[in-house]
Amino acid sequence: MSQQLPAANRGHALQPPPGFEPEDETMPIRQLRNFAKLSENLNGAEAANRVLSATIEHTRDGIMAVDGNGEIVACNRRFLEMWGISNDALPCGDSDKLLLSLLGQVRDPVLFFENFSEMQWQPNRESYDVVELNDGRCFERFSRPHYLDWKTAVRIWTFHDISELKKMESQLLHAQKMEAIGTLADGIAHDFNNIMTAVIGYTDLLMTELSPPAPYRGFLENINTATHRAITVVKNLLAYSRQEPMQTTRILGNDLIEGIFVLLKRVAGQGIELAWEPAPDTLPIMVDQAQMEQVLVNLTANARDAMPQGGTLTITVDAVDLAPHEVQGYDHTRPGPHVRIAVSDTGSGIDQETQSRIFDPFFTTKEAGNGTGLGLSISYGIVKRHGGFIRVASENGEGTTFSILLPKAEASPNRQKQPAPSN
Repeated sequence: MSQQLPAANRGHALQPPPGFEPEDETMPIRQLRNFAKLSENLNGAEAANRVLSATIEHTRDGIMAVDGNGEIVACNRRFLEMWGISNDALPCGDSDKLLLSLLGQVRDPVLFFENFSEMQWQPNRESYDVVELNDGRCFERFSRPHYLDWKTAVRIWTFHDISELKKMESQLLHAQKMEAIGTLADGIAHDFNNIMTAVIGYTDLLMTELSPPAPYRGFLENINTATHRAITVVKNLLAYSRQEPMQTTRILGNDLIEGIFVLLKRVAGQGIELAWEPAPDTLPIMVDQAQMEQVLVNLTANARDAMPQGGTLTITVDAVDLAPHEVQGYDHTRPGPHVRIAVSDTGSGIDQETQSRIFDPFFTTKEAGNGTGLGLSISYGIVKRHGGFIRVASENGEGTTFSILLPKAEASPNRQKQPAPSN
């Protein structure tokens, strides 16, 4: 029979006798303790591994691991998302198909592959470059070696999407250019305009003294024409100075187009059909009507020049609700209800490189003497002053659409809702 525990110890854990040391434990007890500790460490390692795996899977950067033979052995979920690859359709283990998919998306596949293969032959080097994709996105690419043991190494490639950063840098650069032109205009335009006015005045006086058969009258007419053109350039420059306050009034988007439609038709010229798709609802905006009409004339003239063989120019007015991510990089614009005035043509389209510079001051693709390169820059500046922006969408051979996005104003309490006028 086993001995009964004293009443005082019933229901309590047994305590080791005085003087008992761990080394006095028998071998089975020590093994049990070691096994318990090992299990605890293993569970902790598994938990840490799960956390690490989840972190890698949900990071904002795409990660790809390549072994010493150039085989892609692993990649995370973000990597597949960035490159538009389905994990079910194309497992990471299929290196050839995966690499071909990447090469097909970059602008310079030769450079992309050279950097990739060069790092395989130089396993101790780190690398960094910027990869431009065909769809306009931009990735930072960084790689460094990682040794699993003394003889086994993999190269970890990290891809970080900097498309929005590049876009904001471009917009900041454009804003700085606009500010520089404004400073230039404010400093010299008025004085330059006075000089040109004097030149015109004296040439007019000389021409009154010379009848048309006079041999030098033609030279004076050329001087007069060139001087008038210089004054037009000065007026365009003054649009950047931002010294004159805007005379804003509340007007409906449909009314703005209706009031200038005949002029736009004249600007478009023969051979171009001008169509108008008015908004079905009343969409009020607060604008300087004269300045906004100048923007529409500039866009119409550009659309006309893009269709030398004729075509269709369509003006559309509608409502859009801009999300926060759609106004990133436009510090002067807030998300929310906007009125969109789109000017679309069926011309030859604009390539991506030209689109990136299309609003730069003095940038033009026209021949010398056919444009100053200020029309779109001035238009962009005017719309920006109204708290909006201009968006361009185009493909080679597919035509171009310039969308003016302006904040929607509060509806006037005294104005009744009216049906949109027809074409």
